[in-house]
Amino acid sequence: AAPTMNITNTQATKGVLETPLDGNLRAFGNMFDVKALNHLRITSLHLHVSIASMIQVKIWTKPDELTSNGTKWEDLCTTTILGQGHTKLTEVSLDTSTCSMIKYSRGPMVVIEQGKMQSFYITLTARPHLVYTRGTQLESVYFSNDDLQIREGMALVRPYFRGYFK
Repeated sequence: AAPTMNITNTQATKGVLETPLDGNLRAFGNMFDVKALNHLRITSLHLHVSIASMIQVKIWTKPDELTSNGTKWEDLCTTTILGQGHTKLTEVSLDTSTCSMIKYSRGPMVVIEQGKMQSFYITLTARPHLVYTRGTQLESVYFSNDDLQIREGMALVRPYFRGYFK
């Protein structure tokens, strides 16, 4: 499964696409794709974590599908936040006041042009407390609205994977 996202489109309306909080599996993190059906600015992610205590979160992103090998992952955010616990959302705001380390070349928010794909890689560094739902097929549409599609990705059984990073 994927986190909930706050989005804004070109008509300057703000919206949230909330994925179900019915997951019962836990991992260190997950990777997933977002396809923009309209122009998007992603300003925060809401995670489903199993604990109500401080957790360190690292988020990377890259343009294109997560399975594409030609694009490097860029460090988007590193932060420590208070987890809200199972069946509650924990927000990670993508700004410099929340993220102690933003190295993303395009700034703290993620802009996705209409028709384009963006991948996200989220990991918790200490324990496998990110809650997810078992998917059915990699990159199939898990949830969508008029502005975006969240596609199924993969859970991470270790805090980091060997990927192609900037």
